[in-house]
Amino acid sequence: MKNLPMIILAFCLSACGTEPSTYVPEAKSPVSAPQVAQEPRAEAPRFSFDEIAEPSLIEINNGRFRKDLGDRRYALTNVDNSFEQLFTIIFDAQRGMHIIQDKQSRVFFDGRVDGVPRYAASLDIDANGLPDVLLHLSAYGNHGNGRELFELYLNENGRLIPQENPVAIEFNAGQEDRAGKLTWLSDPAVTAIFDGEEAKFFETPGGGVQVNAVARIHEVWGHKDGAMRLLSKTSTPIQVKDVQLLTFR
Repeated sequence: MKNLPMIILAFCLSACGTEPSTYVPEAKSPVSAPQVAQEPRAEAPRFSFDEIAEPSLIEINNGRFRKDLGDRRYALTNVDNSFEQLFTIIFDAQRGMHIIQDKQSRVFFDGRVDGVPRYAASLDIDANGLPDVLLHLSAYGNHGNGRELFELYLNENGRLIPQENPVAIEFNAGQEDRAGKLTWLSDPAVTAIFDGEEAKFFETPGGGVQVNAVARIHEVWGHKDGAMRLLSKTSTPIQVKDVQLLTFR
């Protein structure tokens, strides 16, 4: 995932073993039993924001990736070809809303999004012939606190419905809690796979953070009842010297 500029903070790492563990989370209501994770079909079409040279937030905020439509409406151009062929995303500055419409100007989504759109793509997630939308959003406050969100908007007969509980990278005082590659899949059983590293940290009295555990993780995600679901998670503790993706602040 994309990292913020380096911010120097003290950190420590507790001793940890090397045996992997597998975690299957409890299913969220109203699901009555844990879902069983699967691996996707080998031939399943896929997409990853990590394979795209996304524009920076500074470039986006400076208006480099928008086309003025008049009346304070702007068509965003920081989109993938998969999205561009099917949809247009418009920011209505007067209302603070984003609109996603098809090339015949039929509106599929009109509402607020949880951050600044970094990039948009389209993939038929459920392999049902209906193109869905993937959004990478950035939302930051002060002191390096914020989130990178990866949201799925499912196409339900001409309406794009944002799924709750999006895959996210959390930043605390500039320190990300995970880094790696998130791959979206066109597969009825598996929605996305994340392979990377995860850091556990705590806040210090001075307002910084200290890392006290690092692991290499493999997550399998699905979706159900309007929300993303973590189907399974494998976590293998590693030493700081073996970290390849996380950046310590």
